[in-house]
Amino acid sequence: MKILQNKQAQIVKEKVHLQSEHSKTILARSKLESLCRELQRQNKTLKEEYMQQKKEEEEGLKEVTAHFQITLTEIQAQLEQHEIHNAKVQQENVEMEEKLKKLTDQYALREEVNGIWFVSRQLLTSTKSYTLPKSKNSFTGQYFRTSVYAQWKLHVSLEKSRHL
Repeated sequence: MKILQNKQAQIVKEKVHLQSEHSKTILARSKLESLCRELQRQNKTLKEEYMQQKKEEEEGLKEVTAHFQITLTEIQAQLEQHEIHNAKVQQENVEMEEKLKKLTDQYALREEVNGIWFVSRQLLTSTKSYTLPKSKNSFTGQYFRTSVYAQWKLHVSLEKSRHL
């Protein structure tokens, strides 16, 4: 009987020990389940925050892209306006260059004509100062006047042909 009692005591000890182990296992399981739920909540929260952040970044990227596109379009429009303006200014410069060339040509021709006229006046005045017989003096004066007039007509016709 003693053996049976010892065996029973040992079985009771073992039972108590197994019940204690079982209680510890249930407690550990409960803690693990609690931690698992907390981890799932944190995971869900992180996922939601990530999705929100991703959405905000996409919206920011869309705004930046739209702003960049608008700015690019404005720059292209300004470039086109500047090209048009530059073409007009360039055309005006060409026209002004042509006018200036005409004016300088006219001025040079007038200077040439004035120089010829001045020389002819000097020749006329110098020929009048010579003392020649009356018939020779009138012939010489007439010759110089005719010569100067012919030169003047020649230059006037040259000036007209240059302007055409």
